[in-house]
Amino acid sequence: MKIALLISGTPRTFFFDEQINFFKKLKQKLCSENNSVDVYIFLKLQDVGKYNFFISKVSISKIIEHYDNLNPVYFEIINNFGNEYKNKELDRYKRNYYSIMKPIDILLKKTENIQKYDWFIRIRPDFYLDLSQMKFNFNKKDTNNIYTVEKNNNGGNDQYFIFSRLLYNIWWKKYLSNNIKNIPKNPEYYIFNFINKNNIIKEKITYGIVRNYNSIQSWNNNNNRYELVLKDYWLNNNINFKSIDYLTFEKELNKTIKKTNKNIIYTYLYD
Repeated sequence: MKIALLISGTPRTFFFDEQINFFKKLKQKLCSENNSVDVYIFLKLQDVGKYNFFISKVSISKIIEHYDNLNPVYFEIINNFGNEYKNKELDRYKRNYYSIMKPIDILLKKTENIQKYDWFIRIRPDFYLDLSQMKFNFNKKDTNNIYTVEKNNNGGNDQYFIFSRLLYNIWWKKYLSNNIKNIPKNPEYYIFNFINKNNIIKEKITYGIVRNYNSIQSWNNNNNRYELVLKDYWLNNNINFKSIDYLTFEKELNKTIKKTNKNIIYTYLYD
């Protein structure tokens, strides 16, 4: 199967050694099941709040590690979106469109210039999934279904979901690509409304959002948050992601991209 792995959102803990290791293993897992895998990455730097590990010199070197591990066909980093997003009166649902949905849509449209993929995997940069519990088995999947993980207060989980080329055409393109700018609620409560609930398969797999060192947040069947305790995930908690000012970061990032000759695009404002 031809698979497009779409990593999109604010980076947060994406540059922890543990997440570098996770995404490397994720691609290896997909390839081990005789799939052809292309990786697409779109990172939006602003609005990372208290989990702002990215704006540091250390993270710039970690970008190159990710690049070498994943060999992405497309990798773009932006500071932020354009003038409309900077409007302070923009409601939080519109902001979620720019933070969550637009990056996914950008990557999906980029894939059309490369090849026709059989399946798409959308995943957040700070998302963790227990790969030992996973068998993707794309040849056994129903192309009418979306595959995601358990989160009981909504139709699906926008942090991670798998869908086919068929659904890309009859679901994403038809209902979302040209309409999600006007979403009336948080994306995870909206985007799955256009899919029959019987076609949303919630797999019982251990997962979570890596918030900080030794802090992975997950949700139980009652949608209550809890700390996920993992023995074999953590590698190194001594790296100092010391923040630097943005102009210095931008200068160092551009210098590193040029020096290493990596096909990484940096854009300050994306319109």
